Amino acid sequence: MSLLSCSFRSFSMAFLCFWLLTIQTSCSQSSSQQRTVFIYKGPGVSEESFEQIECAIRRKLSDSYAVEPISPTQVIDDRWEEKSALFIIPGGADIP
Repeated sequence: MSLLSCSFRSFSMAFLCFWLLTIQTSCSQSSSQQRTVFIYKGPGVSEESFEQIECAIRRKLSDSYAVEPISPTQVIDDRWEEKSALFIIPGGADIP
């Protein structure tokens, strides 16, 4: 693993932690309705990247959040924004 990929992963996890703290604070002040964290699963996202972020999110968030994959078609056609607490777009498919 190169230094660049390690730095990028560190930055990504720090950024993710910041957002998780933000959504936990804002959602705990709102209704007790379950919110959903959507993880994009489509072109440009490697299976490994998707699985790693899904695992990390499930470990860190409480049961008050659902974690669901979302396809490109769903992003365009569905009304997911209304129940979304966070939308994550992992990467990795562009790296050989």
